[in-house]
Amino acid sequence: KVRVEQRATAATPARSRAPRKWWHELAGDCCPISLTPLEELDHEPFGLSGDERAGGHVEGLWGASATAALLAAKPVHWF
Repeated sequence: KVRVEQRATAATPARSRAPRKWWHELAGDCCPISLTPLEELDHEPFGLSGDERAGGHVEGLWGASATAALLAAKPVHWF
């Protein structure tokens, strides 16, 4: 029993860690619809690619693709 309790205690902090909120790096930008600052959002925003090389094709960005677009400094409209 003692070993099981120690493992549960050791595992608890890892589970309680908050996920990285990458959109806080967008400080100063706001949602064009709600005008809420993006760094104040509880959930990650979605983006629409603003890259003209897409040939008029607009692609929605969220999750890993949104993070990659931010890191690559691609033009994105965040909502």
